[in-house]
Amino acid sequence: MDKLKDYYHKEVMVFIDEYDTPFIEAHTKGFYEEVRGGLSGLLHNSLKTSNSLKYTFITGIQRVAKENIFSDLNNLVVCDVTDQRYAAYFVFDSDETKELLEYYGLELNNKVKEMYDGYHIGNGDIYNPGSLLNYVDTKELTSYWVNTSANTMIKDGIKKSSRDFKEQYKELIEDGYLDTEVNLQTSFYEVESTPTLWGLFVNAGYLTVDQVIDLMDGYYRIRIPNEEVKKEFKNITDYYLSLGDGQLNRLMRYLRYEQADKFIKEYKDILYDTKLS
Repeated sequence: MDKLKDYYHKEVMVFIDEYDTPFIEAHTKGFYEEVRGGLSGLLHNSLKTSNSLKYTFITGIQRVAKENIFSDLNNLVVCDVTDQRYAAYFVFDSDETKELLEYYGLELNNKVKEMYDGYHIGNGDIYNPGSLLNYVDTKELTSYWVNTSANTMIKDGIKKSSRDFKEQYKELIEDGYLDTEVNLQTSFYEVESTPTLWGLFVNAGYLTVDQVIDLMDGYYRIRIPNEEVKKEFKNITDYYLSLGDGQLNRLMRYLRYEQADKFIKEYKDILYDTKLS
């Protein structure tokens, strides 16, 4: 930053994507204490004490608070998925998606909408941009969901969750939505609670805020956004029920294609595995 300022005679604009990923990776892999000082120092020197900084834009799915890396940073504006100020700039809305698909000779139809639509930023109804770009590249209407460190943290959170969360998770799976308290501003790995775990689900894209019921109390209606994520939820539920990977997906596939013998065998295996666990 100092060298750039010296060369161009201008203050530097800094963009950091997924600034929280090193903190999350270190936490989930068990070496958090070894690296947190270095990570905090890097951000502190760049964003707090630098004389070369004009402004910065950072993104992440978990807000790192306990390390105090932003405690004395002036004019910090924090935007979560309910914020309307910059909602239009983050992802693709219906018009942009239609234009994108038509450029590549594809059509925005109900199947595409069911697969990749359903997210909300502010008041906007938006599509998963990463999956759309993969779709126009391969022309295959399928899931492009990529497991990340958030997936590991979610599984770890489920393993340590309270009875309250387990009851709510059951309600979410049965109804497709859930009215509950969601903490979008606090990192789950720093404050382990049911609201911060739901906040992790939302911020990581596994769930979306369907309705703000009470903003002051952080009470929202959250739901599974689309078919792509619904497939991933089956894998998470496998883990939640201590089943083998893909068992629920196979069960649903046998039911959908009327393969009765295979369905009965898989169903018996699930009941047996669940009873043992």
